Amino acid sequence: MELPTINPILQFVFRHHRWRVTRDAWCRELAREYRNREIAFTFGLQAMNDQMTKIREHIRMPLTEAFYNGKFAVAESFEKKKVPMFHASISRIYPTGISPIMGDPAGKEELKETLNIVDCAKMAKERFQHAVWAHGVGWQKPGGQLDRYVIGVEVAEDQWNHINLVVEEGRSEMLKRRGIRHERAIKKEWGAKMTAAIQNADFPAMLNCANKGCAIDHQTDSGVTPLLRAAMEDIHAVNHVWCVNDEGKQVSAVSYLLDRMTKRPMIDYETSIGHTALSFAAYHARMNAVEDLLDRGVKVNNKVRSGKTALIYAAMNGKANVCKILLERGADMDMVDDDQKTASDWAKERNFNEGERAERSGAGGGGGLRKTSLRASERSEQQAIRG
Repeated sequence: MELPTINPILQFVFRHHRWRVTRDAWCRELAREYRNREIAFTFGLQAMNDQMTKIREHIRMPLTEAFYNGKFAVAESFEKKKVPMFHASISRIYPTGISPIMGDPAGKEELKETLNIVDCAKMAKERFQHAVWAHGVGWQKPGGQLDRYVIGVEVAEDQWNHINLVVEEGRSEMLKRRGIRHERAIKKEWGAKMTAAIQNADFPAMLNCANKGCAIDHQTDSGVTPLLRAAMEDIHAVNHVWCVNDEGKQVSAVSYLLDRMTKRPMIDYETSIGHTALSFAAYHARMNAVEDLLDRGVKVNNKVRSGKTALIYAAMNGKANVCKILLERGADMDMVDDDQKTASDWAKERNFNEGERAERSGAGGGGGLRKTSLRASERSEQQAIRG
């Protein structure tokens, strides 16, 4: 019934969608043309919808007609065929009766308010209940077991509640999907800006992107997050710039990101390159970042890819000062990686063991890392005794 009117609308929307997908990239020269076409599409679609509304206002809907005439089994057929029933259940003109009730003056007068299937069933009950016809049986008394108008009102109320429930669920699902699409669009837009901020080490811009909807642990294509970028900060560089926190104080990038209640990065998050902020800072000997992370509760013995800890990464690269502070903060000297090597094993293999060099020069033997670990353990025991 409405298919000839719906088809042009579907074609109109699809063609506009295809134009959006295949059009040339936006530029100033094409801006006016694109804007005019979008405006034309909006008004054109509104005009088609208005035309559809007028058609519906002058056509009797199937379910309103069915319930008015006591043929409520039609609704079951609609449901079995999974036909949408909401628009078929409301009408802006009076329904009309069928044989054997002839001459029903329904007309095509437009109503101010729509009628639903419950209204139509109640109208039929008031209008026709004095003459109940049962096919193959004959005329029946009103209110009897075969009175389809009484049954029709009950069925109409149940069916109308079901239709409204389905409509509400569909509306909720539509809003949910719209929200998901909107969220994805925001993440895509601000994700690109977050990537640029990470590459430029612009930490205030990173927080702004996070506040706009991008994940604070967003990764670039190279696997760098804001916190990982902060762990790379070299406070001794000539061009280093301090971050300014909400209190107006100059702080390190790690402190700037972690000393907040909301939009706080996960301190032990491992990125796609197999590093946490601590292991990355230890690998590059960023002492200030290591201390800031340890002060804020990072797991000192956390294993990352290949089973390596921050201590192992520091030992592999001969970062003795980093090893010292990690051991003082509880790093386990005996932990092994997937190659079954400890931090000392890596230091010896790469000739970074200060203890061995000291032994060769006559300063005493023993592994330098092991001695540091023992000194840290002794200090901890002394502190515990004093406490």
